[in-house]
Amino acid sequence: MSGTIGVVGPSYWSYVAAVMAEVLRVAVQKNSLKKTDIPTGVLADALRFSKLVLEKFELPASSNPPATLNAYIMAMKVTERVTGRYRGAPLLAGCRLIVDLERVDGLSGSEILPTIDFMARFFLELHKMGEEERYEKAMAGEYCAE
Repeated sequence: MSGTIGVVGPSYWSYVAAVMAEVLRVAVQKNSLKKTDIPTGVLADALRFSKLVLEKFELPASSNPPATLNAYIMAMKVTERVTGRYRGAPLLAGCRLIVDLERVDGLSGSEILPTIDFMARFFLELHKMGEEERYEKAMAGEYCAE
């Protein structure tokens, strides 16, 4: 999924989200997250998604406003499904944690466990939303069987 990203739905991120959910679930059990635990391409796309969300939180001007807004709205919907309401703080901390993996080899310690756990649930829910979207498109005839 490399290259420039446009406005895409949850199904675009579904595979990445499924892998990230599992990696983060295991990281909670191990009390640590290593960059090497995440397949390189999956990490690159999780970084891209997290950076798009962070651009909406932290930067006044995005390099790709439609994609940034789209990722942010999608992330808000996922967060609402995970927590029962929109909560920006866990999402912001979680996206920062993913981006931190760009500059460090790993993260550990009990202080990051709630954030890792939130992001595991976040990515699992994003994966579910992606599968729901894929199913809805299939039922509407947008995907054809091969």
